[in-house]
Amino acid sequence: MRSEIVFTAMQVATFLEVDRNTVTMLARHGRVEAFQQGRTWFDTRDGLFKFLGTHPQFFGGRQYDNLYRLLGDEELCRKLSSMPRRNRNSKPVRHIESGKTYPSGKQAAIAHHIGPDSVSYNCLGYTATTRSGRFEYVYPD
Repeated sequence: MRSEIVFTAMQVATFLEVDRNTVTMLARHGRVEAFQQGRTWFDTRDGLFKFLGTHPQFFGGRQYDNLYRLLGDEELCRKLSSMPRRNRNSKPVRHIESGKTYPSGKQAAIAHHIGPDSVSYNCLGYTATTRSGRFEYVYPD
């Protein structure tokens, strides 16, 4: 049964070639079905399949071997590995106070006259606020 297979957030991040904090953030925000034991986040294969159903672009362009380790479905992994890879450098960002959405953290930083690192750190939860308010990443529903 698929749900019996569990991966740590670090394993998922390694297989998908993303930062561990990205996987942890997706779990914390409920985007991926996961559970936390102590300080470690665990993702189930079922949870990854559900996330794949709504966000296939996140898996696109990854190495076949890594996808197969996560998903275990040969045909699906071939399709995903042949898809174009998403632009990892640009995520939409919303300024919480004004509700305005920007195509990237850099654009939000320019509009608010702050450094792009400030926006990024705030979105990731490293800081409570910036000089111009709070920001969050925007995820398609």
